[in-house]
Amino acid sequence: MDPITHVLSAAVWIEPLEPPRPQGALYTRWRERAAILFGALLPDLDAVPGLVETFGLTEAPVFTQYHRIASHSFLGLFLVALLAATLALKWPESWLLPSLRPKDRTSPRVDPRWRRLFLFSTVAVAFHFLGDWITAWGTLKPFWPFSGFDAQLARVNSIEPVLCGLTVAAWAIQHYVLTRGMRRLGWAVAGVWLLVVVLYVWLRPIYGPEAFV
Repeated sequence: MDPITHVLSAAVWIEPLEPPRPQGALYTRWRERAAILFGALLPDLDAVPGLVETFGLTEAPVFTQYHRIASHSFLGLFLVALLAATLALKWPESWLLPSLRPKDRTSPRVDPRWRRLFLFSTVAVAFHFLGDWITAWGTLKPFWPFSGFDAQLARVNSIEPVLCGLTVAAWAIQHYVLTRGMRRLGWAVAGVWLLVVVLYVWLRPIYGPEAFV
């Protein structure tokens, strides 16, 4: 699954949550979003060894040998979520782009609790797994290293423009309604998005071309 869909499919289930509002302090919600970002993207660290194959340094199928195995297992889910939450908590604010930094730098800061970040990153990793589960490329071995069972569903392509477009549209609509204080409607958008995605994934092999990559 493409990175945009990975990130936003988790974000639509996190953004409607009411953030804490500490009195006299600025809650650093960007750390919550960082936990989602890291959790959605870090499982693909297992593709790094495949770079030696990509750059022609070896003829061995290194990419398929390592990708979607260790970090895409239930054990990997816990470890990746652990790493993502810790990175989100410890990430220096000075490393953010100026446009992303909180504008009010005089107010005291209150960081999210690590447990909250761990929950968010776990949701993001889980949605990453679900996104890869429905694709046709490669394998998905959730019980590694105890079992080689391949759970790949193979109903859509790894790059699925319709699925990505639905997810981007849902996130944009949700952002619009949340900025206007309509939190319940934000949850409704997430629910409708999930229903439409499930229907699309289920019906695509029937009415569309067979997934192949």
